[in-house]
Amino acid sequence: EDVDFDIKCRRIDGKHAITDEEIVSAEGFLLVYSITSMESFTKMIEMHQRIRGLRGEQFIPVVVCGNKCDLEKQRKVQNKQTTKNMN
Repeated sequence: EDVDFDIKCRRIDGKHAITDEEIVSAEGFLLVYSITSMESFTKMIEMHQRIRGLRGEQFIPVVVCGNKCDLEKQRKVQNKQTTKNMN
């Protein structure tokens, strides 16, 4: 059985930021941050809070991905920070 879906990519800090309407109508989210940037992580957390605020208690799948794992020596965001902030 075929499944049709649309994927929209948005930068949190870019000029093509996601709108409230897109958040309300989306069926899921993939939030990506750089493990080498605390600013990137903070913006991802803010986006997650925005999603939760607009969607309320409604279940919405959210996948969080730490990018640049090959740069472990430059890591600024620890795994436990992600777990703590996403619960």
